[in-house]
Amino acid sequence: MHDHDHEHDHEHDEGDAESRRQEELDLLRRRALSQIRQYPDVALRMPAREVEEFDDYLVQLVERMIDLMREAQGVGLAAPQIGVLQRVFVFAPEDEAPRAIVNPVLKLEGEKVTEDEGCLS
Repeated sequence: MHDHDHEHDHEHDEGDAESRRQEELDLLRRRALSQIRQYPDVALRMPAREVEEFDDYLVQLVERMIDLMREAQGVGLAAPQIGVLQRVFVFAPEDEAPRAIVNPVLKLEGEKVTEDEGCLS
């Protein structure tokens, strides 16, 4: 009977640990989302400036954005979403390391394609 009680306690501990881990992730996500501007925030409508200096500030900005994106459980984040009006965004391709794009230029070609959006803002 002692072995059975021990086995049951171990399963209960694993469930508690998983529950606590999920609560921690939820709290982390809520904190991250609280730092991300939400529509109709004016910063989301303003044009972002081109990045002119590739310096430590830019490296720190990208690192902060990647951390926020991960904590918010997102797959992409643009600098204006955190109130920084610079042309920078980060994204995490599936099963790859996060990447940063600085001063992107969109070139529209071909037919229009629409998809659902999952924006953090």
